[in-house]
Amino acid sequence: FTLQDVIDVKLIALMSFLFPLNWLHSLIPILPLDMIDILDAPVPFLIGIESGILSESYPDLSYEEVT
Repeated sequence: FTLQDVIDVKLIALMSFLFPLNWLHSLIPILPLDMIDILDAPVPFLIGIESGILSESYPDLSYEEVT
Protein backbone atom coordinates (compact mmCIF):
# COMPACT_ATOMS: atom_id res chain seq x y z
CA PHE A 1 0.00 0.00 0.00
CA THR A 2 1.11 3.53 -0.70
CA LEU A 3 0.63 6.46 1.66
CA GLN A 4 -2.07 7.85 -0.62
CA ASP A 5 -3.98 4.56 -0.40
CA VAL A 6 -3.86 4.68 3.39
CA ILE A 7 -5.04 8.31 3.50
CA ASP A 8 -7.88 7.50 1.09
CA VAL A 9 -9.04 4.51 3.16
CA LYS A 10 -8.92 6.51 6.41
CA LEU A 11 -10.95 9.33 4.89
CA ILE A 12 -13.59 6.91 3.63
CA ALA A 13 -13.69 5.25 7.07
CA LEU A 14 -14.21 8.66 8.67
CA MET A 15 -17.12 9.27 6.32
CA SER A 16 -18.73 5.99 7.44
CA PHE A 17 -18.81 7.24 11.05
CA LEU A 18 -21.22 9.97 9.92
CA PHE A 19 -23.87 7.41 8.95
CA PRO A 20 -26.87 7.94 8.78
CA LEU A 21 -25.88 11.53 7.97
CA ASN A 22 -24.28 12.53 4.68
CA TRP A 23 -21.32 14.85 4.20
CA LEU A 24 -22.48 17.59 1.82
CA HIS A 25 -19.37 19.77 1.82
CA SER A 26 -15.99 19.53 0.11
CA LEU A 27 -14.27 16.15 0.19
CA ILE A 28 -10.75 15.87 -1.23
CA PRO A 29 -9.17 12.44 -0.60
CA ILE A 30 -5.61 13.54 -1.45
CA LEU A 31 -4.75 17.25 -1.57
CA PRO A 32 -2.07 18.05 -4.17
CA LEU A 33 0.71 20.40 -3.08
CA ASP A 34 -0.24 23.04 -5.65
CA MET A 35 -3.71 23.30 -4.03
CA ILE A 36 -2.44 23.78 -0.46
CA ASP A 37 -4.02 27.26 -0.25
CA ILE A 38 -7.46 25.65 -0.08
CA LEU A 39 -6.73 24.91 3.59
CA ASP A 40 -7.27 28.63 4.28
CA ALA A 41 -10.82 28.53 2.89
CA PRO A 42 -13.52 29.47 5.44
CA VAL A 43 -15.72 26.49 4.56
CA PRO A 44 -16.11 23.02 6.09
CA PHE A 45 -14.05 20.33 4.38
CA LEU A 46 -12.58 16.87 4.80
CA ILE A 47 -9.15 16.70 3.21
CA GLY A 48 -6.49 14.01 3.22
CA ILE A 49 -2.97 15.41 3.25
CA GLU A 50 0.48 13.99 3.88
CA SER A 51 2.08 15.33 7.06
CA GLY A 52 5.31 16.19 5.22
CA ILE A 53 3.44 18.49 2.86
CA LEU A 54 1.57 20.08 5.75
CA SER A 55 4.72 20.76 7.80
CA GLU A 56 6.52 22.07 4.71
CA SER A 57 3.76 24.53 3.86
CA TYR A 58 2.97 25.56 7.45
CA PRO A 59 6.27 25.30 9.40
CA ASP A 60 4.93 27.13 12.48
CA LEU A 61 1.95 24.79 12.84
CA SER A 62 2.18 22.44 15.79
CA TYR A 63 0.70 18.93 15.86
CA GLU A 64 -1.76 19.93 18.60
CA GLU A 65 -3.30 22.56 16.32
CA VAL A 66 -3.90 19.99 13.60
CA THR A 67 -5.72 17.44 15.74
